[in-house]
Amino acid sequence: MCTVSWLRRVDGYLLLCNRDERRTRKVASGPRLHRGALGSYVAPVDGDAGGTWIAANDSGVALCLLNDYLAPLPPAGHVTTSRGLLVADLAAERDLESALRRLDGVDLRTLHGFVLLMLGPGAGETAIARWNTAHLRVERGEPARPLLVSSGWQTARVIAAREELFDVALGDAGDGREVRQRAFHTSHAPLRGPLSPCMHRDDASTVSASRVDVHPREVLFAYQPGAPCEVREDEVVRLPRAGLR
Repeated sequence: MCTVSWLRRVDGYLLLCNRDERRTRKVASGPRLHRGALGSYVAPVDGDAGGTWIAANDSGVALCLLNDYLAPLPPAGHVTTSRGLLVADLAAERDLESALRRLDGVDLRTLHGFVLLMLGPGAGETAIARWNTAHLRVERGEPARPLLVSSGWQTARVIAAREELFDVALGDAGDGREVRQRAFHTSHAPLRGPLSPCMHRDDASTVSASRVDVHPREVLFAYQPGAPCEVREDEVVRLPRAGLR
């Protein structure tokens, strides 16, 4: 379960992600620097399966995965694997095109439904891949509302409530949009509870907030463990953009 939004800048973008999880899940580790043959990326690590739900690499490409609770279960007989391992597998790809080609070659039949946001540093470099356990559909370009929401509790109601709040909070294109967008992710509107972006239920809550700032010279990954309404110091990892080390 997540609430994800992003904001394009002339020189990059801002990506924000609230992760909502059951209280019974293990606590995730904060963002770490991962190095591979293709390059470096920063990502937190899931405590249960070892994958991740959000990652950003030194080419300025970021991935963020949400569960699709409306998708049917995978076919009977398929052993399911963690969707977070897919994000880790794609995280070092140098650009959107190579990440999409890699995704197209993955056997997704072992995965539950998901929505995967993929952002590149250039204007319009946005793709949203949707896997419904039968078909993969990829949407290219910036959507009208740069917001994605998932919830395992009253899915349609939660999505509608957060979309309405987002539209009210960011309805105009005036100055201060970034401040208002960050405030949206800490909001308890309409009331502190299951509908609010900073989510609180008896069995689940927002367990972390991630912020990815992509600039021409660096990628900054800031991670706040716990709910965004709690006052905690961010864990920050800075990654120089490729070719600038």
